[in-house]
Amino acid sequence: MPRLIILAGPNGSGKSTIARTFLPEGMPYLNADEIAKELRLTDPDGVEVRAGRLLLERLDLLAGEGRDFALETTLSGRALAVRVVKLREQGYQVHLYFLYLPSPELAVARVRQRVRTGGHSIPEKTIRRRWESGLRCFYDLYQPLADEWLVVDNTTLDDPGVIAYGTTPQPAAWRQMRANYVERRVKPTEEVL
Repeated sequence: MPRLIILAGPNGSGKSTIARTFLPEGMPYLNADEIAKELRLTDPDGVEVRAGRLLLERLDLLAGEGRDFALETTLSGRALAVRVVKLREQGYQVHLYFLYLPSPELAVARVRQRVRTGGHSIPEKTIRRRWESGLRCFYDLYQPLADEWLVVDNTTLDDPGVIAYGTTPQPAAWRQMRANYVERRVKPTEEVL
Protein backbone atom coordinates (compact mmCIF):
# COMPACT_ATOMS: atom_id res chain seq x y z
CA MET A 1 0.00 0.00 0.00
CA PRO A 2 1.56 3.36 -1.00
CA ARG A 3 2.17 6.04 1.63
CA LEU A 4 1.79 9.80 1.71
CA ILE A 5 3.62 11.49 4.56
CA ILE A 6 2.51 15.05 5.24
CA LEU A 7 4.85 17.21 7.32
CA ALA A 8 2.74 20.16 8.38
CA GLY A 9 2.94 23.15 10.66
CA PRO A 10 3.27 26.91 10.63
CA ASN A 11 6.12 28.72 8.96
CA GLY A 12 9.24 28.36 11.10
CA SER A 13 8.07 25.19 12.85
CA GLY A 14 10.96 23.09 11.57
CA LYS A 15 9.32 21.07 8.80
CA SER A 16 12.29 21.14 6.43
CA THR A 17 14.72 20.38 9.25
CA ILE A 18 12.67 17.39 10.42
CA ALA A 19 12.32 16.15 6.84
CA ARG A 20 16.09 15.89 6.43
CA THR A 21 16.40 13.52 9.39
CA PHE A 22 12.99 11.83 9.57
CA LEU A 23 12.11 10.81 6.02
CA PRO A 24 13.48 7.61 4.47
CA GLU A 25 16.46 8.25 2.21
CA GLY A 26 15.44 8.66 -1.41
CA MET A 27 11.75 9.29 -0.68
CA PRO A 28 10.45 12.01 -3.01
CA TYR A 29 9.79 15.15 -0.95
CA LEU A 30 7.57 17.92 -2.28
CA ASN A 31 8.31 21.34 -0.84
CA ALA A 32 6.84 24.48 -2.45
CA ASP A 33 9.61 26.64 -0.94
CA GLU A 34 12.29 24.56 -2.67
CA ILE A 35 10.35 24.62 -5.94
CA ALA A 36 10.03 28.43 -5.64
CA LYS A 37 13.78 28.70 -5.06
CA GLU A 38 14.39 26.81 -8.33
CA LEU A 39 11.91 29.01 -10.22
CA ARG A 40 13.48 32.26 -8.95
CA LEU A 41 16.68 31.36 -10.79
CA THR A 42 15.00 31.78 -14.18
CA ASP A 43 11.92 33.97 -13.60
CA PRO A 44 11.38 35.65 -10.21
CA ASP A 45 7.83 36.92 -10.89
CA GLY A 46 4.89 35.11 -9.30
CA VAL A 47 6.96 32.17 -8.10
CA GLU A 48 4.78 31.27 -5.10
CA VAL A 49 1.68 30.58 -7.20
CA ARG A 50 3.67 28.71 -9.84
CA ALA A 51 5.48 26.71 -7.15
CA GLY A 52 2.15 25.66 -5.65
CA ARG A 53 0.89 24.52 -9.04
CA LEU A 54 4.10 22.61 -9.75
CA LEU A 55 3.91 20.91 -6.36
CA LEU A 56 0.39 19.69 -7.16
CA GLU A 57 1.49 18.53 -10.63
CA ARG A 58 4.38 16.57 -9.09
CA LEU A 59 2.03 15.15 -6.47
CA ASP A 60 -0.32 13.95 -9.20
CA LEU A 61 2.58 12.40 -11.13
CA LEU A 62 3.90 10.49 -8.09
CA ALA A 63 0.38 9.37 -7.16
CA GLY A 64 -0.23 8.21 -10.73
CA GLU A 65 2.85 6.01 -10.40
CA GLY A 66 1.66 4.70 -7.02
CA ARG A 67 4.88 5.80 -5.31
CA ASP A 68 5.46 6.62 -1.67
CA PHE A 69 6.18 10.32 -1.20
CA ALA A 70 6.15 13.13 1.33
CA LEU A 71 5.18 16.76 1.19
CA GLU A 72 5.57 19.84 3.32
CA THR A 73 2.71 22.25 3.95
CA THR A 74 1.37 24.80 6.41
CA LEU A 75 -2.13 23.29 5.91
CA SER A 76 -3.42 26.87 5.85
CA GLY A 77 -5.65 26.21 2.84
CA ARG A 78 -8.17 23.65 1.70
CA ALA A 79 -6.86 22.79 -1.79
CA LEU A 80 -4.72 19.87 -0.66
CA ALA A 81 -7.69 18.16 1.03
CA VAL A 82 -9.24 17.26 -2.33
CA ARG A 83 -5.99 15.54 -3.34
CA VAL A 84 -5.76 13.71 0.00
CA VAL A 85 -9.28 12.33 -0.44
CA LYS A 86 -8.40 11.11 -3.95
CA LEU A 87 -5.18 9.52 -2.70
CA ARG A 88 -7.06 7.62 -0.02
CA GLU A 89 -9.50 6.42 -2.68
CA GLN A 90 -6.45 5.19 -4.66
CA GLY A 91 -5.38 3.13 -1.66
CA TYR A 92 -2.81 5.49 -0.15
CA GLN A 93 -2.17 5.44 3.58
CA VAL A 94 -1.96 9.03 4.81
CA HIS A 95 0.38 9.83 7.70
CA LEU A 96 0.05 13.39 9.01
CA TYR A 97 2.66 14.93 11.30
CA PHE A 98 1.87 18.43 12.58
CA LEU A 99 4.71 20.45 14.12
CA TYR A 100 3.00 22.72 16.64
CA LEU A 101 4.25 26.10 17.83
CA PRO A 102 2.34 27.68 20.74
CA SER A 103 2.13 31.18 19.25
CA PRO A 104 2.39 33.10 16.01
CA GLU A 105 5.05 35.24 17.71
CA LEU A 106 7.35 32.23 17.94
CA ALA A 107 6.71 31.43 14.28
CA VAL A 108 7.61 35.03 13.32
CA ALA A 109 10.79 34.88 15.44
CA ARG A 110 11.83 31.56 13.87
CA VAL A 111 11.38 32.91 10.34
CA ARG A 112 13.39 36.04 11.24
CA GLN A 113 16.18 33.80 12.53
CA ARG A 114 16.05 31.75 9.33
CA VAL A 115 16.40 34.92 7.24
CA ARG A 116 19.45 35.99 9.29
CA THR A 117 21.11 32.70 8.34
CA GLY A 118 20.32 33.04 4.63
CA GLY A 119 16.89 31.41 4.46
CA HIS A 120 13.79 32.74 2.76
CA SER A 121 11.56 35.43 4.20
CA ILE A 122 7.79 35.45 4.61
CA PRO A 123 5.75 38.56 5.47
CA GLU A 124 4.76 38.67 9.15
CA LYS A 125 1.07 39.07 8.30
CA THR A 126 1.23 35.87 6.22
CA ILE A 127 2.98 33.95 9.01
CA ARG A 128 0.33 35.00 11.51
CA ARG A 129 -2.55 34.13 9.15
CA ARG A 130 -1.04 30.73 8.34
CA TRP A 131 -0.40 29.95 12.03
CA GLU A 132 -4.08 30.40 12.80
CA SER A 133 -5.62 28.87 9.68
CA GLY A 134 -3.14 25.98 9.61
CA LEU A 135 -4.03 24.90 13.13
CA ARG A 136 -7.73 25.21 12.43
CA CYS A 137 -7.48 23.30 9.13
CA PHE A 138 -5.40 20.57 10.78
CA TYR A 139 -8.08 19.84 13.36
CA ASP A 140 -11.19 20.55 11.31
CA LEU A 141 -10.20 19.26 7.88
CA TYR A 142 -6.95 17.33 7.48
CA GLN A 143 -6.63 15.31 10.68
CA PRO A 144 -9.88 13.40 10.01
CA LEU A 145 -8.54 12.49 6.54
CA ALA A 146 -5.37 10.87 7.88
CA ASP A 147 -5.00 7.18 8.64
CA GLU A 148 -2.66 8.16 11.44
CA TRP A 149 -1.66 11.54 12.80
CA LEU A 150 0.72 12.99 15.34
CA VAL A 151 1.01 16.47 16.87
CA VAL A 152 4.51 17.38 18.01
CA ASP A 153 5.31 20.43 20.14
CA ASN A 154 8.37 21.82 18.40
CA THR A 155 8.77 24.87 20.64
CA THR A 156 12.27 23.68 21.49
CA LEU A 157 13.94 22.43 18.33
CA ASP A 158 16.28 20.09 20.19
CA ASP A 159 13.56 18.56 22.38
CA PRO A 160 10.26 18.07 20.53
CA GLY A 161 7.47 16.34 22.42
CA VAL A 162 4.38 14.46 21.31
CA ILE A 163 1.19 16.27 22.30
CA ALA A 164 -1.37 13.96 20.72
CA TYR A 165 -1.64 11.11 18.26
CA GLY A 166 -4.30 8.88 16.88
CA THR A 167 -5.92 7.13 14.00
CA THR A 168 -9.10 7.76 12.09
CA PRO A 169 -11.92 7.29 12.96
CA GLN A 170 -11.78 8.98 16.34
CA PRO A 171 -13.85 8.44 19.44
CA ALA A 172 -16.53 11.06 20.08
CA ALA A 173 -14.76 12.16 23.28
CA TRP A 174 -11.62 13.08 21.32
CA ARG A 175 -13.64 15.03 18.73
CA GLN A 176 -15.21 17.10 21.52
CA MET A 177 -11.87 17.67 23.27
CA ARG A 178 -10.37 18.74 19.94
CA ALA A 179 -13.23 21.15 19.25
CA ASN A 180 -12.86 22.70 22.72
CA TYR A 181 -9.10 23.09 22.25
CA VAL A 182 -9.43 24.78 18.87
CA GLU A 183 -12.12 27.11 20.21
CA ARG A 184 -9.83 28.21 23.08
CA ARG A 185 -6.63 28.52 21.00
CA VAL A 186 -7.75 29.92 17.67
CA LYS A 187 -9.90 32.95 17.03
CA PRO A 188 -12.42 32.55 14.23
CA THR A 189 -11.41 34.00 10.89
CA GLU A 190 -13.71 35.38 8.26
CA GLU A 191 -12.46 32.91 5.69
CA VAL A 192 -10.01 30.05 5.82
CA LEU A 193 -8.57 29.46 2.37
